[in-house]
Amino acid sequence: MRRFARECPVFALVSAGQVLSTLGSSISAFCISFHVLQLSDSIAKYSLASVLMSVPPLLVSPLAGVVADRCNRRRVMVVADFLSMLGTLCLALVPTCGARLRLRHIYAAVLWCSLCGEFQAPAFEASFDQLVPKRHRDRASSLVQLCSSACMLIAPAIAGCMTAMGADLTGVLWLDVSTFVLGSSPLWFVTFPPIETSEDGKEAKAGGWYGELAFGAKYLKRRPELLALLLVLAVDAFIFGFISELVPPLVLTFTTPAVLGYLSSFVGCGMLLGSIAVALVGTPARAVRSVLVCLFLQAGTMMACLQQANCFTIGSAGFVYFFVNPFISHGLHHALRATVPNDIQGKVLALSGCITSATPPLAYALSGPLAEFVFEPLLASTSAPLGQYPLVARVIGTGKGRGLCAIFFLLGLLEMAICAAALLCEPLRQLDVQVATPSDPQKTKHE
Repeated sequence: MRRFARECPVFALVSAGQVLSTLGSSISAFCISFHVLQLSDSIAKYSLASVLMSVPPLLVSPLAGVVADRCNRRRVMVVADFLSMLGTLCLALVPTCGARLRLRHIYAAVLWCSLCGEFQAPAFEASFDQLVPKRHRDRASSLVQLCSSACMLIAPAIAGCMTAMGADLTGVLWLDVSTFVLGSSPLWFVTFPPIETSEDGKEAKAGGWYGELAFGAKYLKRRPELLALLLVLAVDAFIFGFISELVPPLVLTFTTPAVLGYLSSFVGCGMLLGSIAVALVGTPARAVRSVLVCLFLQAGTMMACLQQANCFTIGSAGFVYFFVNPFISHGLHHALRATVPNDIQGKVLALSGCITSATPPLAYALSGPLAEFVFEPLLASTSAPLGQYPLVARVIGTGKGRGLCAIFFLLGLLEMAICAAALLCEPLRQLDVQVATPSDPQKTKHE
């Protein structure tokens, strides 16, 4: 670890700052979600915050990728972090100015911060190859995942404790502002090395800004194996959108927000241990196949709460679900970095994120209404439309929360079917071979 920090000091400083900023944002995101649920007492309005956070950034994602490749990535990160901090600061100042914090204020701040984050993310991810020698890139990716998992572990516990102690949302937002300031400060004092130009990069820049906006799509069209993997992960992201929106309301049907925070931290332990396992095991020989196997395991965990939803079953299923998640993320990023030149990674990573992020907004929009107006009423009691059938009542059960469990079961079946088909997909098998024996992406131009 010390040797890595000595050989990659800029990356170590920048990553440490970004992890600190992520911790503050994760704490505030948890408290904001709970605050929206308290204000509205509606799963549909709770889901609307996630829709507003996800849909508009998709429109600027191609532009964000071009900015990450054409401009100084350090400056892009500085400006994006600063503007995001301003959005959080404005939300924190609303109660200070004597106004009542309403849903529209929260929605506006969430939208603004997500737009800023859309520019920051590709610049940071594309800087990996720029700041880290090739022999350390897998370790760097594993360490960032490990720190992100630690944030996921710590943030809900801190947020749950603050909520239980009666802390209001304003105090949490000020904490987020302070972590923004501290986290972005290393960026003001470091420099990034220049980016090497590849054949694909020369072609992209020859078309100007408009040509670069379309180049990411043009590149993925040449690489159907990468596109196939991204489409599989887009379906997985759609399913995870349902999970992230419906698990908190399900847990709150039988416990308190404080317990939800502790349960989220326990689930985060799975991701933390998974990140450690990735760091120890390294990249599998068949990275793409390992991604698909992990997705199949995640589908199985979604069916765990069908018979009985309690802290033990949800916590155990969530632990396994997030334990394999670092293997999926690491496999995807390894495939992209092994086959995509660094000077176009901003565009490709941004478009990849756009593809995998295009489906969660649909899940956010559907999850609330489906849960609140369709599945929950269908299984509300033994006199409900589906509860009248003995087989359904015996297998799924009736009562509050059983409709949510039915949704998870159906989504698990869907993901299993997608993974089984993907394992037989020839382009994905070809991608496995390319990742295992990559050529120099800086010199490769795919016809």
